[in-house]
Amino acid sequence: MRKLSRRTILILALLTVLAAGLRFWQLGQPGGITGDEMHFVTDAQAYVAREFAFDVHPPFGKQLIALGIWLFGDTPVGWRLMVALFGTLLVPLLFVLGWAWSGRERVGLGLGFLVAVDGLFVVESRLALLNTTLIFLTVAALLIGWYARRPRGWLAVGAALGLAVATKWVALFALVPLVSLASTRQHRWWVSVGLLLVGLTSVYLGVFGLHQSLTGSTVSLVETHAAMVQHHVGITERHAVESPWWSWPFNWRPFLYHDGMGPAGRALIAPLGNPMIWWGMLVLAALTLARHRDSRLLAPLLTFGTLWLPFAAIGRPMFNYHFMLAAPFLWLMALIGWDAWVGTSRRRLGLTLVAAALILTVTAFFWPVLTGQPLADDQLALRQWLPSWFRAR
Repeated sequence: MRKLSRRTILILALLTVLAAGLRFWQLGQPGGITGDEMHFVTDAQAYVAREFAFDVHPPFGKQLIALGIWLFGDTPVGWRLMVALFGTLLVPLLFVLGWAWSGRERVGLGLGFLVAVDGLFVVESRLALLNTTLIFLTVAALLIGWYARRPRGWLAVGAALGLAVATKWVALFALVPLVSLASTRQHRWWVSVGLLLVGLTSVYLGVFGLHQSLTGSTVSLVETHAAMVQHHVGITERHAVESPWWSWPFNWRPFLYHDGMGPAGRALIAPLGNPMIWWGMLVLAALTLARHRDSRLLAPLLTFGTLWLPFAAIGRPMFNYHFMLAAPFLWLMALIGWDAWVGTSRRRLGLTLVAAALILTVTAFFWPVLTGQPLADDQLALRQWLPSWFRAR
């Protein structure tokens, strides 16, 4: 890995501070359990109280929330602090991934900026949910695999992916790019893959062992997993703000974690992607794939496809936040194309600053619907750019 320039380090530090500000500002608001927090906070509280609670997802994400409660108290800030921390650290982590996969520091900085300010990533990092932890650990596994030079390094890859799978099972989709990576970069790739699976399995089982230790549960892992699978297979009821997998890249319909009416208007917390990022990056990625034959696109394209397309086979209601796992790899392809097109350094800087200013302006404009601030009907209408947004009421 090359040494970073001082300018890059400074910009990355500023982006991380920006991400922290957007995630930690008034983290205790709303002041009660909001939306899907009801599932995960309740389970985390049970861990702290050493009581048994069954959930349909593996335990690690809730164990992290429980750590926040144990360290900082059973308050909204305590529930959300660990998720906000992972959401902040995701920015430098994705910077390194973008830099490594593109060979350009500026591409990594661009990716870090997009994740720092995008509405979906901000909302998911401000509530006690699982998706931010999931993507952080999955990206960590991919990054460790990229830099692993010897087969034994793949034990660490497996450990990171094991924690991701112990947060949500969909992290298993990342096995495809990881096995591909091992087969192209490792001489004895089958040994690396074997160590990956050993690390994954050991850590995954260790997380469940901690679950049983904290709760005193005597339910076997087989019974636990059978009940989890049965629950997911049995979900057939449709949801007012569900969105099909193919609609996610178009930012078609955001989930609603909170939707309430008050004297000052309607208050929403919606993980709405910044439209300038989502639509702009989608167009750029499509143009890049159509016009460029760049080997740097192979890793993000494979990863994007395998973290998105398998959702097509899942029959239960799905929501836009499920795209969070794949989105950065679509954006990485778009940024590789942007870097190739914008030309000279002066032109690149000017266009990039204009694009960044526009993106920040749009994030600020949508800030009320990301944080639950009430809006009068006319103000909410200004922010309903598509008729499919904010429909639940």
